[in-house]
Amino acid sequence: MPDFPKGDGIPFGDIEAISESFQDSQNEGTVILLATALTGSTLSIGSARTTLLKYRGFGEDSTFTDGVTERVTAFSADNIKSILKMLGLTQGGTKDEIKDRLIEYLRNPHKNVKVRKTAPKKEEKPAKTETKKTDKMRLNDGEESEDEEEVEEDGKKEKKKRAGKTPKKDPEAPKRPLSGYFHFGNEFRPIILEELKNEGKESGVTVVAKVISEKWNALDEEGKKKYMELAEQDKARYEKEMKVYESSGKKAEWDAQMKGAAAEDDKKKKAKKDPNAPKRAQTAYFAFGDEVRPVIMEELKNEGKSVAVTVVAKLISEKWNALDEEGRKKYQEIADQDKVRYEKEMKEYESSGKKSDWEKEQKKAAAAVPAKKGKADVVTAKAKKEDAGSKKPTEASLAKEIKRILSKQSETSSVSLKAIRKELETKFGCPLLDQKGVIEKLVQKQLDDDGN
Repeated sequence: MPDFPKGDGIPFGDIEAISESFQDSQNEGTVILLATALTGSTLSIGSARTTLLKYRGFGEDSTFTDGVTERVTAFSADNIKSILKMLGLTQGGTKDEIKDRLIEYLRNPHKNVKVRKTAPKKEEKPAKTETKKTDKMRLNDGEESEDEEEVEEDGKKEKKKRAGKTPKKDPEAPKRPLSGYFHFGNEFRPIILEELKNEGKESGVTVVAKVISEKWNALDEEGKKKYMELAEQDKARYEKEMKVYESSGKKAEWDAQMKGAAAEDDKKKKAKKDPNAPKRAQTAYFAFGDEVRPVIMEELKNEGKSVAVTVVAKLISEKWNALDEEGRKKYQEIADQDKVRYEKEMKEYESSGKKSDWEKEQKKAAAAVPAKKGKADVVTAKAKKEDAGSKKPTEASLAKEIKRILSKQSETSSVSLKAIRKELETKFGCPLLDQKGVIEKLVQKQLDDDGN
């Protein structure tokens, strides 16, 4: 599980309505999306649920806030709304407003949330709300300004920069500017809190956030003008400080350090899979995909349409989501049978001593990893990588690596051709955009082989 900061909120697993929504099969995509926003990596549905149930917020940790903000900013408005809906939060407003609302709640999850059930269930009494220290939610004089930068493209890049970890922020880097909405929130939050307390009303995070949002939406352009001007001034300040920061060479130096550290972390954490280990159990979704993929591809070919991996994967997902419980029963039984097979083979694998032998080998290999590289080593490694860029991998080596990548994704619900190409580029140390067609063909071939 990722190393989250110790927030002051309530773990999602202790908020009954939210934990139930995580288990709803209709929310699987949204659960994975939320886990991606918090961890920076794409997890399987099982890992995503386990991670989120233990999550309890990140409080005032500005480094973690920065990473979450960049990733959420990269999401579409519809994606953000789907997360808000799953968490029982208000979905109205502009993209900036719903983004800020989500981040503010994720900072300290609270119980006074009502989540709509997608399937009819018995009425449940609303959970008692608990008031947490709302001071933790306040932004003092732009202290949390990292939350507010509008990132147009870098969000997705940062997501893949360091799998499982939020990239560290240079303490000498300029603080990011606040949006007009947050300038407004900073001014009115203390007033709203005081009013709610005087009226004896609940003053939880979501209540205050909702009131701020309502007051902001009630303003006309003239009313918002003051805060938008503050945001523009803050943006100008940030851009000026950023130019100084970049021209000083500090940014390039920090980026080189982070890339070197990330490469070392990845090298240590990439555990090889024992070729003698049992093949992991197939999920019901993949059993379904194996059956319908050839049919879908044949239909697309007959209609003269594209049979690209992403197109086929999307159609499989749509057909799966259209099935009711009875329709999925057959594939769940296949998955259950495969699980029994896997557990039996795993017991034999462990009792034979092969598992312990493999783990010992991996520990020895990890111990042999050289110490962390210095700045000079990072520069040298970068030069070597550039030299290697001209040497393209063979089709056989690509096929072998694609097989390994797809074997890791056996528990996910879709295949991203772009993500596979990026991972291949990282592996071989050179751009592979010109081999996009070859990669797509090899991925499709491997999927067909797995189906057989």
